[in-house]
Amino acid sequence: LFNGCSALQEIELPATLEEIEDAAFENSGLVRIEIPGSCASLGDDVFAACVSLKEAVLQPGVKTIGNNCFDGCTVLETVSLPTGLTTIRDFAFRNCDALTTIEVPDSVTTLETYVFTSCDSLSDVSLGRGITEIPQYAFYACPSLQTITIPYWVTEISGYAFANCTGLTDITIPQSVTTIVSTAFSYPDRLTIYGVAGSYAETYANNHSIKFVSRMVPATS
Repeated sequence: LFNGCSALQEIELPATLEEIEDAAFENSGLVRIEIPGSCASLGDDVFAACVSLKEAVLQPGVKTIGNNCFDGCTVLETVSLPTGLTTIRDFAFRNCDALTTIEVPDSVTTLETYVFTSCDSLSDVSLGRGITEIPQYAFYACPSLQTITIPYWVTEISGYAFANCTGLTDITIPQSVTTIVSTAFSYPDRLTIYGVAGSYAETYANNHSIKFVSRMVPATS
């Protein structure tokens, strides 16, 4: 539709829009985009390689972000993910090098592979409670990520989820996690796992020569 329109910097999408199809704005010159809540689905590659895009605002009502949707948006600094979003597909935010903060709402239940791979500046990550798995390569090669807390309902941290995160030093892992693939982390000597004594997280840490710190806070009321 507007694929390759390098001079296109702004567009106002109508409040009646229901869907944006694949590659609609790929490689365009957009600087900012606001997706109305009427648009339930963003297709694959919609804003891929939009190298001028700095801000993306998704209004409540958007439910699905397609494969490679913002892949290669190298100057994207701000993304607002709305409550009600349920699905973020493969490679959605790969190579968003200027992105520093991401907050995944509790409504997200499907987080697919490579979703935040190679986001060079990503340092502040908040994951919602709807997620039950940290998928393969989810945060692969995010060098600015230093600390992260895994949500309570997660049961598995998959292969290479945090591999090549050269700055990662602290991760909090809840009791719910019962599987951590051996390739999930690349630098065990730099890492500290915080968790519940006697949990699988402690067992994994001991088996992989990772420092473990018990962090149990008793209820007072």
